[in-house]
Amino acid sequence: MKIRDGYVLDEFAGANVAIYVGNDTANELNGVIKLNDAGVLMWKKLDEGCTMEELLKAVTDEYDVDASVAMADIEAFLDSLRAENIIEDE
Repeated sequence: MKIRDGYVLDEFAGANVAIYVGNDTANELNGVIKLNDAGVLMWKKLDEGCTMEELLKAVTDEYDVDASVAMADIEAFLDSLRAENIIEDE
């Protein structure tokens, strides 16, 4: 999985946000996505390109959370990115 080209993670007014800066209107995000710390961690892993297993490992290594709880949160995050056509599933 990987974040599509044209999306960037930035800090704006003290908040971490993902925005679209590309010029392909078919992939344009309408607005911004505000990310918490876990969202930033996952975004960065996805920006590099990663598998679900690598994403799960990054989250469970960083946070004291059960793998099943982390997986549910990861899937919810990925679903929200897929709904906006932000990630590519390889």
